[in-house]
This record gives sequence, C-alpha cells and structure tokens, in this order.
Amino acid sequence: MVGFQLRYSCPSIQNNMTTFRSWLAAAAMIFLSTPTWAAEFSKTSTTGGPDLIAIVGDFAFGDEKKFIDTALSSQNALVVFQSPGGNLVAGIEIGKAIHLKGFATLVPDDVQCASACALAWLGGRIRFMSDTARVGFHAVYESNDGQTIISSAGNALVGAYLNQLGLPTSAVVYITGAPPEGMQWLNFADAQRFGIDVQRAKIPEGPGVQPAESNAPSRSDEHGPMRSPIPSIKSATYDFITTTNRPNDKVISYLENKYSDQVSYFGKMLTKAAVLADKLAFFRKWPERNYSLRPGSVLVTCENDHLCKAEGIIDWAVSGQAKTSTGSATFSLGWSAESRNWKISAENSRIISRRIAPSARAEALSALPRYQLDDAQSKLVSLSNLSPDSDCFGAQTAGKIVQRKFGEDGLTITGFIVETSDGSREFVNVSIKLDDLDNATRSWVVRGLQTLLAEGRSAEIYVRLCGAAGRVEMLDAVR
Repeated sequence: MVGFQLRYSCPSIQNNMTTFRSWLAAAAMIFLSTPTWAAEFSKTSTTGGPDLIAIVGDFAFGDEKKFIDTALSSQNALVVFQSPGGNLVAGIEIGKAIHLKGFATLVPDDVQCASACALAWLGGRIRFMSDTARVGFHAVYESNDGQTIISSAGNALVGAYLNQLGLPTSAVVYITGAPPEGMQWLNFADAQRFGIDVQRAKIPEGPGVQPAESNAPSRSDEHGPMRSPIPSIKSATYDFITTTNRPNDKVISYLENKYSDQVSYFGKMLTKAAVLADKLAFFRKWPERNYSLRPGSVLVTCENDHLCKAEGIIDWAVSGQAKTSTGSATFSLGWSAESRNWKISAENSRIISRRIAPSARAEALSALPRYQLDDAQSKLVSLSNLSPDSDCFGAQTAGKIVQRKFGEDGLTITGFIVETSDGSREFVNVSIKLDDLDNATRSWVVRGLQTLLAEGRSAEIYVRLCGAAGRVEMLDAVR
C-alpha cells in the first residue's frame, strides 16, 4: 500500500437524503445523509437481492481497509456512493476491491460523487448513474507551498488503474483532462463517446421495481439482452495494440485467439496461420516494440451487434539489431462476433510518417526501462533495465524491503533499504528519468516501484555498482 496523503477532491456536496430501492420485489432502503469529513460505510441485506453497501463522506487514507472489512462477506453487492472525493489511494484501492469482487456501483439522483469517489465508482463491473447524478473527474494535484500543481506521478497511478479496468486511452485522457480547479462532469453522451460503459438507473418512488437500464442500444435474442458493442470493441482494440509490445511468444499466443480463420489482411484474404506467420516475421525483425494509441483518435462504428470496425492512429518506436523505426499510422480493424467472442476479420493500415535511424538510436531505445506483466496483463511482475550505465558493473542480492526514501513530491521513490538473510542492510539508490518514458511505460514503472518495493515485501534485486570502488548501488531490476 502506498503511504502518502495526496488530495484528490472537490468542493462540498449538497446536503440531501436519497432513498434507494432494491432491485427485486422486496423493498429495501438506504439513506444517504449529509456527508461527514471521514467516510462512513454501511451494509444492508436484501431478500434475494444484492447487499447494498453505502459509502458516504470524504475518503481518507485507510478507508480502503474499512471498505474491505465491510464488503468481505458479501458475494453480490451494489455499492452506492455520496462523496466529494478525498485521498487518491483510498479511492483507487476501493475501486480495485469492487472490481475484484464483481460488484456493481451506483450514484443516485441528486447525489455527487467526484474525484477519488468517481475513480472508486469506475471499479464497478456494471456502473449505474441516475439522470441527475453528478459524477466528476479532474487531474490529480498536490499542494506545494500553497500552490496547486498537477502531479504527474499521481496521474500515472490513475492511468495504470484505469488500464487495469480495461478502459480505453480515450477514456483515460477524458478522466484526467480537467485541471485541478475544474471538473469534468460525466454525462451519458460523453460516456458512450469515450468508451466508459455506464447504465442509466431509474430509482423508483415505490417498492418492488428494479433500476432501469437504457443508456446503450440493446436487443434480445436467444442469449438474452445485449448492450452496445462499442465499449467492448474499444477495449479489445486497446488490448490488441498494447499486447503487441509484449515478448514474441506471449503476443503470438494472444493473437492465436484474436483472429478469425479467414482474414482480409492488407487487401488479401489469408488464413489465420498465414497472418500469424507474417506477424512473427515482423516481430523477429523488430524485437523491441513500443506501440501506443493516439489519445482520442479511436472511432468505432457498428453495422449491427455482430460486425464492427475500429479506426484510429497509432504511434510507434521499434528497434532491431541495427536500426530503429519511429512514426505513426492510421489503422483499421474489422471485428466480428463469433461464438460470443470478438475476432479480427479484417486488418489494414496506412503510414502517416516514418523515420528509420541507425543503430545509435536503437541502442538509445533499448536503454529504456522495461516492464513485464502477467498473462492477464493486469499485474506487474518485474522491472528491468532501470540503470543501464555501462560504466558500472552488476550484482545481485535478495532480501526484505525495510524502508523507502521519497523525493520532494512525496511520491517518487529515490532509494530504499534492503535487509538480507544474514541481517545486514544495504541502501540502494533509485534514479529513473520518468519524463523520458511514454505514458504506458511511465504508468507501469511508477506503479511497479510502489508495489515491488513495498515495505515488508521480499524481493530479488539486481543493482549496478558505481562510483569509487563501486560503493554506490543503483537499482537495475527488481522482481
């Protein structure tokens, strides 16, 4: 758990009381009263329906533990919010817990949920919002000598969290776009436009009525009701582009389940095997890859519930044995629903700009930090190439992290103490230029340092021994 008190909040919420009716015929009621400074948590059981968990008040660091204690015994729940915001970490960790448990979330009529609260609300597997609800987002900020400044590290944490929820890049930009003194109030049109899956909830006056869902176009067939496929296609497109950055064996394994048996591939009809062979040849030529979707560029159009097309712009930086290539291109992916799974049935692209550079640029690209995710692409398992200084020599150690040192922003780890099995302690410096990294790498590096170097955690550490007699230890890799 990250131990800092970064504020992420907004002006006070209006005083009000909201009555919430359960999803099923038996009446259940939650009263959301005037918020207090510290968040309050309550749980109400319903007959045959989900538990109703209410979160009221300003989030404080440690509230994530209170929420887990409240929700731990619930197998099915609807989490109802009323909060102006508060501590960033509390909001993110509550959202993660909600997502992990598979709970739904709701902001009722005439109720405000902003900043850290809105981030927690996003964790819902199904997100409900009433017509007059106020769900607001803005960039993460911190106070420095009385001045409010945007926190790049804080926004990196938010970006990593939103990626973990499966939200597309366009949604990440939208959510973090408003300045600290402003607020981006979510509406149903923006939600659909930027790929944030939200359902409209109608809270009835009388008992025994379920909230109505009417935001996305839907139809019923033998499989039951279906929502608009656009958010799913945006998420699948984001996964397709970012997975290209993984090691060759991992990305080929992923692509085997993503292509149709026959693909219109750059104007030619090819079998899936032929497409994968072409992809593998390209990946071997350019083993170091960094592809990213240009924010706000992705557009999804659907002919029906089973056939959609995603178009947008990608930026890339790839390197091979002797060269590096950077540039941008438009792309088009045809998605077809096959056995309830979306498959790529068409792929094309057109280069906008491209620059090939000699090996010196390739060496510069290969010197950037690298991160490794698990197979689900949701958990970081290792960081490497953090200190590629060739004038230092490498060493390995293992032990427990007993103390961390932070920079002036209170977020960036600049060093830590590791205690080895024989009881001795070593101080290891951490020096990474985050400004040199792309957004995805920066997010995972910041988050990875916080989790892999958590106090009390055992870790395998690789260091560079620099300076006079190699007395200065610089972190190179951790897992």
